[in-house]
Formats: sequence, C-alpha cells, structure tokens
Amino acid sequence: MKTTKKIKLRLVLILSLFVLTNFFILADLKAQIVTKETAPEYTYYTLEEIKERFDKYKIDSSTHLTENEFLERITILQDLKPSTYRTYKAAVAYFATPTRLKEISDINYGINSSIAVAKNKIAYLRENRADSTISAFRMQPIERIYDFYRTQFVNTNQLEEVKNYVFASSDKPNFEVHQLDKFLPTISQFGIRNGQRAYGYRMSLKDNYHLLIIDLPENGRKIILFQQNGWDNIAKAVY
Repeated sequence: MKTTKKIKLRLVLILSLFVLTNFFILADLKAQIVTKETAPEYTYYTLEEIKERFDKYKIDSSTHLTENEFLERITILQDLKPSTYRTYKAAVAYFATPTRLKEISDINYGINSSIAVAKNKIAYLRENRADSTISAFRMQPIERIYDFYRTQFVNTNQLEEVKNYVFASSDKPNFEVHQLDKFLPTISQFGIRNGQRAYGYRMSLKDNYHLLIIDLPENGRKIILFQQNGWDNIAKAVY
C-alpha cells in the first residue's frame, strides 16, 4: 500500500515537472515569435565569440582612432549586447557558477564602458575640428564669404562645414531671440517662417555686416548675412 502511494506520488511529481518545463519552454518560444517587419536583426554570438570580439574592439582612454573608426567600433560593440544579455540569462537559468556570471557581467560592463569612452572621444574630436574650422572661417575677409557683386555666398562647401560643426565647438552660443522676424523684419522674404525662436552664433565682419549661424525649429540650421543700420537690421542673404 505504501509502495503504491510512493509510486503515485512520484508519477505526480514527474508529470508536474514535465508540465512546468514545457510551460516555460512554450512561454520562451512565444516571447521570441515576432513578425518579420518588427524582428530586430541581430547576430547572436557564443560566449567565446563575444570575448574574442570584445577583446579585439574594446576601447579605453589610450585608444586613438578617427571619428568614423570610433563609430564603426560602437556599432560592433552594440551588436554584442543582445548576445551578452541572452548568454547571461541562459547562465542564470542553468545555474552557472558565480565566477562565470561575473565573467559575463564584466564583459557587459566593458562593452558599455567602451561605448561611453568612444562617444566622449568623438565629442572631443568634433570639438577640435569645430574650433579649427571656426577659427579659420573668422580670419578670412568677408569677400571670401559673400560676393557683393553677384549677391551670393561663395565657397558653399566651407559654409556647410561651418553649419555642421559650429555647435560642437568650445565656443558658447552668443545669440538667441524668441522670434527671429522681430530681429530681422524681412527674413520671411528668404523663405524663413516668421515667429521662430533662433539660437546660435553671431559673428561681426566689417562695415556693420554680421553673420548669424543659427538653428531654427522649422527651417533647420541657417547662415544669415545681415547689415546693421542704427536700430535696423537688414537681412542680405540666407544659406
């Protein structure tokens, strides 16, 4: 009698364990089922592959690369994060040793730290390039910026570079108005919508000519040449 009860109890335990195991397996599969449109495309790596790629592409304060090379490494390191997360979850599920869990955690920390260092390095490189670009731009005569005979900006490649980099420079913005058209009443003639807040930089040139390099909510970044006549500011050109 007692033997029969023990057998029944074991059967119940085995059945319960089987049902519970299958429940978690199905739940995990369900969580992984996504449509092709929404499925993120990740390359999953084994722990050894993660360690190998991390050792190859990790970044610290002694790493010196170009901006594009740093961006490439950020992409590679970010590609490792899903695999690292999944590896850690699997290690916990299969009762990995504390040493193995710490190893995976250290790699994950190293990945995040490397990405943070890379972003700081990129910001530093951009600041240096911006300072150099703006310094050279300020030192040139106005004629190399604007052709008064043809009434148009010249060297548009340089202007584009100034627009792209000036906000990364070490110089603090020195111009801000809540409505640009209050400062430059005729600015709408150049395709700039009235009522926009303007934020950026003002540079003095010569003969009361000034240059604005500003960011606008609707029109984006613009370079504006204007002339100051007493209390009047007259827009001359917009790039």
